[in-house]
Amino acid sequence: MHRLLLAILAAAGASVLGLPGPELSPAAGPCLAPLQWEGRWVQYDHSTGRNSRAAVSYDGQNRRIRVLQQNKKHTPCQRFFEYIYLYQSMVMFQIDQKTKDCSKIALVEAWDPFDIPSNATFEDQYIIGGPGDNVEVQEWSDRKPARQHETWVGVYTLKDCYPVQETYTRNSSVTTSTRFFNLQLGISDPDVPMSTVASIIHKWKKFRTTRTLPRAGRPSKLSDRGKRGLSQGGDQEPDGHCQNSIMLWGCFSAAGTGRLVRIEGKMNAAMYRDILDENLLQSTLDLRLGRRFIFQQDNDPKHTAKITKQWLQGNSVNVLEWPSQSPDLNLIEHLWRDLKMAVHRRFPSNLMELERCCKEEWAKLPKDS
Repeated sequence: MHRLLLAILAAAGASVLGLPGPELSPAAGPCLAPLQWEGRWVQYDHSTGRNSRAAVSYDGQNRRIRVLQQNKKHTPCQRFFEYIYLYQSMVMFQIDQKTKDCSKIALVEAWDPFDIPSNATFEDQYIIGGPGDNVEVQEWSDRKPARQHETWVGVYTLKDCYPVQETYTRNSSVTTSTRFFNLQLGISDPDVPMSTVASIIHKWKKFRTTRTLPRAGRPSKLSDRGKRGLSQGGDQEPDGHCQNSIMLWGCFSAAGTGRLVRIEGKMNAAMYRDILDENLLQSTLDLRLGRRFIFQQDNDPKHTAKITKQWLQGNSVNVLEWPSQSPDLNLIEHLWRDLKMAVHRRFPSNLMELERCCKEEWAKLPKDS
């Protein structure tokens, strides 16, 4: 951005001093941007002041984009993802680069190609960089059909019509800017990305995960409980100092979401009772449920412990009887899924920010979730 600004100022300065400058003539029409390219980009969100770097494979012909977030050494606790956007199917796959956990998310925004709309307005033509660089670009602006309520400004090279920078503004304030660099025409192997996507979709549909699964053979010697214990114990970065997840307790009713609190340390029955004491009744007051509500929880040992039952009985809380080993019936699991999807879109970089994002998105969940 600084180099672009310097180039504009230099051209203006030459005109003031009376030196001969290039005559600007309106372009005959927008150039045609390549349909397939690979490279890197930096996306800057002006509302949060944060930028993200990624390697990108762009396939405008098949309306798909692959984005591989690049690891930053100074943020060891941050999670990095691979995103596969399939606009013909209107779905996106978000894959954790470390755990290979995969989330399937429906796309809500229309396909928005990296090109110059045919009805775009020509703004300027200039050279970016210093002496000898001679990278000539054109600047265009328009309201793209896919973003009718935003203003778009795009800078593309004059020679091959590669994107250099795209900026979207909303309500006169800049929202996002994307800078492109190290672009190369075409995709390394057009067949590989599609086959990779197909295998991911097949694996997701069959196993609901993209993890590497064990081959068929002898039965596992670990019980389901042992497997869960191993999974819980492995949620750390390789250096053993960073955890990238938090545990939460929340409640909701038909009137909306109640309180959401972070659980510090290992949950036990005493801690669960304290959480209920500090948050359950207050949530019912906030939601105006009165005293005739029915409380539903599963049969986790902490929920059915003696001290928990004593607290529930002492506070006259009616508890819904729950069948054993039926976690899928618990309605709050749907809210946890929606919360995870919403938080993943915000890319929190540390645990404190993760907690803040969770509470903000929890409050936004609609009543009909």
